Amino acid sequence: NPFLGPLHSSAQVEFCPLPSLEVYGCGDTTREPSIVGESFGSSSRCFPFTMLEVSTRTSNSAYCLETYCDAQEHVLRVMVDGVEVICDFDGQIHPYPAFNKELYPAHRSMFFTCPRLSVL
Repeated sequence: NPFLGPLHSSAQVEFCPLPSLEVYGCGDTTREPSIVGESFGSSSRCFPFTMLEVSTRTSNSAYCLETYCDAQEHVLRVMVDGVEVICDFDGQIHPYPAFNKELYPAHRSMFFTCPRLSVL
């Protein structure tokens, strides 16, 4: 069910964002990126994001990122604005490489969570 999003689906993680928000396909190349580094296409998948705000609040969202499954190494390679990030295990959390405080002044930092590798 694509309306359940990446955390609850046994299908490929190709629908974004999380439940209760607008659902769209990461493969839809007609979409414009919402953040620097977001990518749409046949190799893009949905990733949950956590944003730590300056006000000490935390907000959650999801964005599409370009991915490559490395079957030999058993990892997921994620490309963000020319930077490769490796997902070594399910639920691994990475700082978002394209985060820039000047572009996102209301946020202190941004992180994305690696999906279950078994569904990719």
